[in-house]
Amino acid sequence: MNTFFYSHLVDTNDLENLLMKEDINDEQRLGLLATAHETIHIEVIHYILSNIPPSERHEFLLFVEQKPHDPGLLVYVKKSIEDAESKISQVIASVKQDFIEALDGYRDASSEWLSGVKV
Repeated sequence: MNTFFYSHLVDTNDLENLLMKEDINDEQRLGLLATAHETIHIEVIHYILSNIPPSERHEFLLFVEQKPHDPGLLVYVKKSIEDAESKISQVIASVKQDFIEALDGYRDASSEWLSGVKV
């Protein structure tokens, strides 16, 4: 997984453990985990862009593209958004919860479908 300026706020061990319990192969597991990480990244960047001045958005995106791991990005975000780390953590928690709910929904739908299949 990529390292971003906010990576210290991301802990997906709970998602990894949840996926280990699923009846899926390693490739599927890694793909789902990658999707979770990508979604977290999209939502964190969306949150930040929604909360920094419009005149600074383009420059911020350029910095994220050029040096996504640069701790200076977090310094900038903290200056622009009050209690930024806590708010980013909330975004991450929300994405993780959505992921868990989607997985539960998929599992339930699969069980319902399979219960009607006669083999």
